[in-house]
Amino acid sequence: MPAIRIGKQLRVPRARLENVVDLAHFAYVHGTNPTPTIAQQEVGETTFRVAVDFIFGGGRASTWLTADGPVVVRLHNLYSGIGLSYAAFEGGDRYRTLLSATPVDDQYTTLFHSIWVPRLTGDDGDRLPEKLRRRMADAKDQLRRDITIWEHLRYTDPAGLATAELQGFNAARRWARRFYPRNEEAKILAAQPIP
Repeated sequence: MPAIRIGKQLRVPRARLENVVDLAHFAYVHGTNPTPTIAQQEVGETTFRVAVDFIFGGGRASTWLTADGPVVVRLHNLYSGIGLSYAAFEGGDRYRTLLSATPVDDQYTTLFHSIWVPRLTGDDGDRLPEKLRRRMADAKDQLRRDITIWEHLRYTDPAGLATAELQGFNAARRWARRFYPRNEEAKILAAQPIP
């Protein structure tokens, strides 16, 4: 399926990273129930990996995506620097997404988003089945919901966080600092090991 260029957005390269460790937003922005949990987190010099466990269709007998009832899924996220992220669902949903963010000036970032969905069992046609078209449209809508939030973010340090979010946010922000070396203190903080 073709990728989409989201266009100029407010400068939010780091917001994409913080988005995945902001567990509470999944309930309010994306309608998840219950709130997801961080299952794994791995920090490298230029990469940040985080896996988040969700229940798709939680609290409902069925949805268009979970016709047989709630499904446990894990979202694997890989960030390569601040500008590139790859996400892959494992479990009941197996779509993949690639999102890149390129700052174009001091205020704006261009976002580019691509979605892949696997073929359905038995599908060998030339056209994308309706269920997969709907899944891709939903994925685009979920990103647009995030962008609406990102466009109104105000960066605060330290961030006002719930206790459950502290570990993920602190690790993500400390890792991200290495890509924003504004002074010697930032360089020293970025070099510190992440718990």
